[in-house]
Amino acid sequence: MIGVFYGEVVLKMNNISKAFPGVQALADVSFELRSGEIHGICGENGAGKTTLMKVLGGINAPDSGTVELHGNIIAIEDPYASIRHRISVIYQEFNLVPTLSVAENIYLGKEPRGGLFKSAPKRDEMKRGASAVMTRLGMPNLDCGSMVKNLSVAEQELVEIGKALLNDAEILIMDEPTAVLTPRETEALFKVVRKLADDGMAVIYISHRLEEVTAMCDRITVLRDGKVITILDNNRRDVTKDALVSYMVGRELGNFYSRKTCSVKEDIVLDVKNLSRKGKFSDVSFSLHRGEVLGLAGLIGAGRTEVVQSIFGFMPPDEGEIYLEGRRIRNTSVEEAIRNGFGFVPEDRKKEGLVLGMTLEDNIALPNPKLISRHGWLDKKRRKNLSSVFFESMSIRPNMPEREARNFSGGNQQKAVIAKWLAGRNMKVMIMDEPTRGVDVGAKQEIYALISALTADGLGIIFISSEMLEVIGVCDRIVVMAGGRVTGEFSKEEVSQEVIMRAAVNL
Repeated sequence: MIGVFYGEVVLKMNNISKAFPGVQALADVSFELRSGEIHGICGENGAGKTTLMKVLGGINAPDSGTVELHGNIIAIEDPYASIRHRISVIYQEFNLVPTLSVAENIYLGKEPRGGLFKSAPKRDEMKRGASAVMTRLGMPNLDCGSMVKNLSVAEQELVEIGKALLNDAEILIMDEPTAVLTPRETEALFKVVRKLADDGMAVIYISHRLEEVTAMCDRITVLRDGKVITILDNNRRDVTKDALVSYMVGRELGNFYSRKTCSVKEDIVLDVKNLSRKGKFSDVSFSLHRGEVLGLAGLIGAGRTEVVQSIFGFMPPDEGEIYLEGRRIRNTSVEEAIRNGFGFVPEDRKKEGLVLGMTLEDNIALPNPKLISRHGWLDKKRRKNLSSVFFESMSIRPNMPEREARNFSGGNQQKAVIAKWLAGRNMKVMIMDEPTRGVDVGAKQEIYALISALTADGLGIIFISSEMLEVIGVCDRIVVMAGGRVTGEFSKEEVSQEVIMRAAVNL
């Protein structure tokens, strides 16, 4: 491994500042990157991590400050300039064309051409070149002629890295690269990234999964409120998660999950019996008590999301029964589920939980038309009053309800998704599917505290998470699924990571 202090300085960002209307996103930030190192960047949502990377990616021009590459000041006016300077950014939302092949995506915009009119892409040459790149990334058997849409998320991530290698990238920036990967896929990606660094590539690694940052990164820069708080040497892998959290939020978090079981009541609010949907899940049964957090655990593809979508009326089951407070219901549509007192925080907040082009104020009001209207007409004052309650009580920042949802951080977007279900609705069951994915540690703890408050008021919560420690810490009882079936049910006292994993692989 190339030690962090033996590589030359490749990149320097000097006193970078960037402001948006009402927000100072970056304030005098300086950053240094060396060849052969993996440099982690941590911070809460809104700390400035993504804005800083967008400066390098040519998306945001800084208001002040300079960028140096090998000691020379450069201008990165647009993404093409970033690529010309051998900088490659892999964002959370991949920049791939699903209906093109692996080879076509890797060569997109730089296809070798020939033939009679010198304009036809040389597909065989592209496949050979793409195959060589994917072999370097540990995927020698990947069919580079297959369409990207048929690949797993982990394979698509490697295709993105492959594009960077073909561009002869010297600097690779990865933003939340493992957000939707399984533990095995994450481990495989780590090996690829470590090998790239060992070969001399400089890597910037952004993740909310602090255990990954401490395990992977040679140095770690912590941002808070658009400023550099500290730069930590992790060359001996001795930086702790607790230390990072303290720097990130400026306070000790104490008991991270802060989940208590005293709110669980004896009466059952939801009873699911023998629920089945062909090709998705089969014979699923469980109960949810009032004031309880019931975890649904399992590996990706286990059927957890499909089950809760079925309960919520998104894709009604073929067989089985659902009872709410002892009364049989059907939930044949989402509208019926909402009328019956269900709320749903979906796995993908940007695609399914929010209308990104609308204001956050309108998003909170969206499922609550009666609360913001008078005689059938929109009452702007009522709408503003409705949103202001949640901006204050849930600490949504910045306090700009009229700002488009897309311009808020992930944690604040997620708070808004939760808020819209709490606004004036007599909810009985809240379904939360990966509610803390892509959310910083401070916002995570706020969500955990909100869950405790909601269950104390008698709400029953179904909680899905791919992070086993989170499931164990937050939930009162855990149902494990594998292959679309329930393979285990455990109380808080008898559960452990090993117990969950054994049930998740159906041992």
